[in-house]
Amino acid sequence: MNWLLIAVLAQVVLGTSAVFDKLLLKRKFFDPLVYTFWLGLLGVFALVILPFGLAQPGNFFLVGFTILPLNTIITAVIAGALFVLAMLFLFYALDYSDASSALPVIGGFSPIFTLFFSYLFLGSSLGFGELPAFLFLVLGGIVLFFVEKKELRFLFFLFVVASALFLGLSNVLSKIVFQTAPFVAGFAWIKLGGALFVFLFLLRKNLRKRIFSSSRQTKVKHHFLYFANRLYAGVGSVLVYFAVWLAHPAMVDATQSLKYIVIFFCAWFLLEERSSGKILAGKIIATCFIIFGILWIGLASYFYGLG
Repeated sequence: MNWLLIAVLAQVVLGTSAVFDKLLLKRKFFDPLVYTFWLGLLGVFALVILPFGLAQPGNFFLVGFTILPLNTIITAVIAGALFVLAMLFLFYALDYSDASSALPVIGGFSPIFTLFFSYLFLGSSLGFGELPAFLFLVLGGIVLFFVEKKELRFLFFLFVVASALFLGLSNVLSKIVFQTAPFVAGFAWIKLGGALFVFLFLLRKNLRKRIFSSSRQTKVKHHFLYFANRLYAGVGSVLVYFAVWLAHPAMVDATQSLKYIVIFFCAWFLLEERSSGKILAGKIIATCFIIFGILWIGLASYFYGLG
């Protein structure tokens, strides 16, 4: 049950952060590529927590440098790079469309990809108690997508599907890391992998110029807003990875449907993305599916605990 509470809190944090991401991108304060570069680069600060390990949920900060096997480090670096790549496609999708259009597509496809890769690489599948909840959560995300505007561009669709695919693969690789590594050490290497990935952007002259010229043109207050939001989103990211460490990655990924309820209300009030008629009715139905899925997980966990 602990993983569900952690995952729900994470989705609330990430949902509000995503709306603010859209607000910054909508006003053209940042280029999506530059936005992703600084997001990945912040992973360097994960080096600060490398001397700490997490042996079990009760011992949060067990001091002592944790030496991980080379294959675990490589897997963590790849997982981090794939996560940043997923965010790059997500930010381009946000730049192309409304937050309430782009994110539900990822929320519908990402858990499916995660479940597929979990079966492929972990040999794991969902139990009878988890599967109905998973289906309701995914169905909620899919309904949110189909009630949105139909004039979705093909390029936008490619962006969100690519983001969902890379996010799903990153989730499963992260789970593999957490099976052999303490949480804090594994998380630090995953974030470092994202930082190493964005450093590759600097190898191309045109991308390097694009990043630094955009950064110089952006006002200081916008930089402050960006980094404040990244710090806030970082809290949600830690919570998500901790939930993945505790539970099946597909179930954790499916809870992001809850994030779209948060986005729906925030986008309505902050971004003035209004809904009415069939769209509003569809969002209410999707919300019911998502709430039912969350309640199902809670009840299944409760009765499992009684057993």
